[in-house]
Amino acid sequence: MMWKMFFGISVLFFLLFSSIGFSQINHTLVDNWEVLIKADDNEKDYRFSSFLDFLEQDLLQEDNTFSERNFPEEWTVVDLLSDNLSACAALVDFEMRPDRLIYCFVDNEKNVAIVDYKEVESETEEVDLIIESESFDDLNSVKIFDDKKKLLDVPDLKSVFILKSIRQSRGVKTVFNLAESLRLRMNLLMQNPDFFEHNFSDLQGVSTLISSDEQLKLVTWNVEEMNGDHHLFGLVAVRVEDRIRVFNLQDKSDNIASPEYAGLSPDKWFGAVYYEVITEKYRGDTFYTLLGYHGNDAFSRLRVVDVITLGSSGRPRFGALIFDDHGRTKRRLIYEYSNKANMMLRFDDRSDRIVMDHLAPMEPMYEGNYSYYGPDFSYDVLEWEKGKWVLEKNVELRNR
Repeated sequence: MMWKMFFGISVLFFLLFSSIGFSQINHTLVDNWEVLIKADDNEKDYRFSSFLDFLEQDLLQEDNTFSERNFPEEWTVVDLLSDNLSACAALVDFEMRPDRLIYCFVDNEKNVAIVDYKEVESETEEVDLIIESESFDDLNSVKIFDDKKKLLDVPDLKSVFILKSIRQSRGVKTVFNLAESLRLRMNLLMQNPDFFEHNFSDLQGVSTLISSDEQLKLVTWNVEEMNGDHHLFGLVAVRVEDRIRVFNLQDKSDNIASPEYAGLSPDKWFGAVYYEVITEKYRGDTFYTLLGYHGNDAFSRLRVVDVITLGSSGRPRFGALIFDDHGRTKRRLIYEYSNKANMMLRFDDRSDRIVMDHLAPMEPMYEGNYSYYGPDFSYDVLEWEKGKWVLEKNVELRNR
């Protein structure tokens, strides 16, 4: 009789203790959330980063169950279609600033969480978010909607986890292995015709460009070593009639002699993270001019103006004799400057020309040592004239 009473009391204490523990976990998240959403804009902004850190730690607690009852009622929580993946999201309303969508992805098997946010425009204060997921060809896409529009569109959830690992890892071997894993994921995405016009804007850490004629798509990204050296990775997808051809890019920038005059290929690429593509046509030929950035090393950075032309089979060629640098015709332009400076290089669609800072040594004694170059407050431009980009120096820019 006594052992039954003891057993009953033990069970009662276990249930009571467990419920107290669960309530504390639940209350902690709810309490932090309530403090955040009831604050004014300035306090919300101040508390926001801390809340994201807390949320990520809370999601990874061993005794925490990823379920809707563990989240405030304003949150949407779902289990995705495969791979033990879960997702949650909520909208933080601001009065005078863009609202912020908080989104979380959790790999329950590996106990890894992604917690991030995105500024969005939402017309209503109380929104029931919808999280949709779809799996196909080893890809798991996730979309988040409010009542009226799409707020987030992640084409491949595994890529998001790889990108986080790349940001956190600085070991050479680990980083390069991760970069290769990302290349395989991007290759799957690029080969899928349904994703050709997808801009991958919600994959933070990769740059995606689509040409205005929708024939060319580029994805590029950067990996930095602990010593400051940068390495570039990328892929090019080309629409050839009713199919997509994908080409892996191999960065050989350290081994290219006279790179401004070299005709290159995907297998021998002067690497850059491209952030702008300009489509120009001349006498039936199409030129895809690219503006890019290369982190280079611990001392200097590079800006690159390159060009892609397509062969009859769709194979891309890098570099063309279309850059007129005061009588010298080059296949690409490369600008090196101090890693303590920044160089403006962009396409001005109002004037239909490429504008840039002019670089000069900080002191005459540093002439030719580009680790000491930076903008000198004058500007150069590239004008498109009869199938060539013609460089003009010391140009006055208005309303730049």
